[in-house]
Amino acid sequence: MLLVQQSVLKNFGKFAVISLGSFFCQWGWAAENTKPDDGLGISALVQVALSLLLVIAAIAGLAWLVKKMQHFQPMSQSSMRVVASLALGPRDRVLLVQVGEQQVLLGASPGRINMLHVFSEPVIDASSIPAAGADFSSTLAKLLKQKSS
Repeated sequence: MLLVQQSVLKNFGKFAVISLGSFFCQWGWAAENTKPDDGLGISALVQVALSLLLVIAAIAGLAWLVKKMQHFQPMSQSSMRVVASLALGPRDRVLLVQVGEQQVLLGASPGRINMLHVFSEPVIDASSIPAAGADFSSTLAKLLKQKSS
């Protein structure tokens, strides 16, 4: 998840630099092709205001996208996966993690993860629970149906 956020932010930074560069290049080109003006005209102020609104909308849109992407867990092919999760509060969770043949109960809060218990035999059968992202198309269809209802 962190890698996805970092790549989105890196791409946003590149997009912002290219957009600002092209804006200033066009501004300079437009200044060369027009006659000198006594002051700022209404059209220049409108153009600056619209550009500012576009940048603010892009930042808000990317923030919303990053927030929505946090709901999807990355696909993992490793021998470690989250079997069950329970929210205890807005920022605290209890996780049951399958590690090889053992299941570990973890308490997760901001900045800290504690091991609560190690089970000698599985509490929940991890093979009956589908892996995260295993059937993406059906999960997406289900979410779209919920949103449209």
